[in-house]
Amino acid sequence: MIEIRGISLPELPFAIKEFVGVLLFQEFPVTTLYSGDNNMPIIKEWIDCDDNIDRLFFYQSSKENLKKFLGGKISQGELIRNSIDDLIFIVDEENGQPKQIKLVSTSQIPEEYLPSEDSFFNAQNGVQTQKIIEYFDIAKLEIVPINLDEYLKKLAKQKSSEVFNLHLKEGKGIRHGRVDTDVLGSTLLTFDNLYKEVALDYFFGRSRGELKISGKDKREKLGLSTTEVFLSKAASFIVYIKPKHTAQFEMFENKTTSQLITENLFNLFDISREEKKLQENYLKYSDFVFKSYRQFLKSITEYDIELDIDWTDHTTDIFVSEDFTLFQASQIIDSIDNINTEETDEFKVKGKFRAINCNTGYFTFVSLDDEQYNGYFDKLIRDSAPLLTFTKLYEVSVERKIIKEAGSPDAKIRDKIIAHYEIKE
Repeated sequence: MIEIRGISLPELPFAIKEFVGVLLFQEFPVTTLYSGDNNMPIIKEWIDCDDNIDRLFFYQSSKENLKKFLGGKISQGELIRNSIDDLIFIVDEENGQPKQIKLVSTSQIPEEYLPSEDSFFNAQNGVQTQKIIEYFDIAKLEIVPINLDEYLKKLAKQKSSEVFNLHLKEGKGIRHGRVDTDVLGSTLLTFDNLYKEVALDYFFGRSRGELKISGKDKREKLGLSTTEVFLSKAASFIVYIKPKHTAQFEMFENKTTSQLITENLFNLFDISREEKKLQENYLKYSDFVFKSYRQFLKSITEYDIELDIDWTDHTTDIFVSEDFTLFQASQIIDSIDNINTEETDEFKVKGKFRAINCNTGYFTFVSLDDEQYNGYFDKLIRDSAPLLTFTKLYEVSVERKIIKEAGSPDAKIRDKIIAHYEIKE
């Protein structure tokens, strides 16, 4: 069995007064209900065994959360994580007698011991459901809806992560608790691509080339540049996602790397609401970002989706939200297409040449960060191209011209090498 790190206790800190009934399952009781002080539900979950040892969860639940679980409003995992005081008691029993009791926080429960995120109650699997409902008199309870920001903040705390809420409210193939696969797939994929490009801008700058991820450092950054789904629920259709990473990197002003990436993402949403503001801030993001943003918006217009995007983090009280409709997405696409701007930038890159055409002066250059640049040598140094090799390390000075013309969805990026130097040991 998995080693449990927690506070050892001599006994459970609450009294179990009465057995109420078996909730799941008929063949083997996995989830059973007891009553405690003030007639509050105490839930016992069988989770593991080894030889003659059975491992169990004991936790106190509110009647409101028990009603939500039985009504399909929250999953079994949510019921566990929303235990009273966010505490779980893990008990190892032998022949029905406790050998070890550990107190752990719900955030410290091993993932292997938690039900899947979509483990909602099915009445067909219930054993003594009605008896449990009547005993705790939960049929008469009125459930007060929890505000979205409060729920999202609690979810972020449980996951020790920032959390995005993508709410597909209306659109083709969207109905209560159901969504067509192509609609959901397109929404998630285009959002993930947009998040990834904004993150890569943060890590490698807007002057980056086409990026190829390799090496440990790049893989860590890639982990902070992608998202994963961890929960979905009805209410038209809601998907909860978070960055796919195992660690946060603290930066400045007490903000984590992913928080800063998300700030850049929502700033993009904000500036794109007004064409003038978008024009003024267009060059703060790479063309890679705007290509992915346009694809994300195109998905919204294609399926006529009404989409809300909410975000919070477990380390902050900040809650931000943006909404998109067919009309808004179409307006932003038009604004991007109408941008007319030109900028010239210069930067230096170290790396190796991968291709050189001595006749045309065309080159392919790969930096030490695995970024690929394509373009032409400046006419003044084009004659030096035949002298370059693919095995030596060079530092090149690149003049980048970004031209965005009205009526064109994408900017034209023209890279020109104006100087190169061999790097010697």
